[in-house]
Amino acid sequence: MRKTKNEKLLIGRRLKGLRKAKLLTQDQLAESANLSSKYLSRIELGLENPTIDVFLRIANALNIPLTEMFRADHEEPDPDKLRALLVSLTKGADDKSLKLAVKLVQAVLC
Repeated sequence: MRKTKNEKLLIGRRLKGLRKAKLLTQDQLAESANLSSKYLSRIELGLENPTIDVFLRIANALNIPLTEMFRADHEEPDPDKLRALLVSLTKGADDKSLKLAVKLVQAVLC
């Protein structure tokens, strides 16, 4: 039972990370997936047992394959997906934030 609770929390955290990577609020994702914001919040907190239909609706709203929602963190991410994520995260950023992001990436890579 305890393991199930931990797994639900891990899936919820993964879902939250995917949502944030797409720069979506809970309200925006919930609306796109035809869910209530409260229900989505409870999924992200590991407090719900969503059906496969709910997971499919969320994956479609995030425009990701269903399997991406369940990918373990220890798996090696696809470098092309990581590059796309970097681009996605900077969309809509103001000049100040963009300059800071570039400095942070340079500090890590150079």
